[in-house]
Amino acid sequence: MLKAYKYRIYPNSEQALLIEKHFGCSRFVFNWALALQNRYYKIFGKSLSRTQIQSQLVKKKKSAKYAWLNEVNSQSLLNALLNIYTAFTNFFKGRSRFPRFKSKKIPGRSYQCRSKKPT
Repeated sequence: MLKAYKYRIYPNSEQALLIEKHFGCSRFVFNWALALQNRYYKIFGKSLSRTQIQSQLVKKKKSAKYAWLNEVNSQSLLNALLNIYTAFTNFFKGRSRFPRFKSKKIPGRSYQCRSKKPT
């Protein structure tokens, strides 16, 4: 059985900055992966696999231009890729609409980090 917990936090200014970085980087990776999938589908008529997108992200993080992606937890970025992959899978199976780009202006921002199960 899966359980979910909601917490209200009161971060200090340093923690708030790190949380904002996670929001921005997750949104950037989601939008980048969506654009990548759209281009690939228009050219080749099929979608990229999850591992192909992840390898592209690793290459992007190694470049100096996108070094700022290394400042946040990599799990949150991989989870953004998982979200876009799931959105495309659901769309092609007829379960949802086509995924849309995420905006800075919409207040429903989130990112996910998975932690180990407590022992």
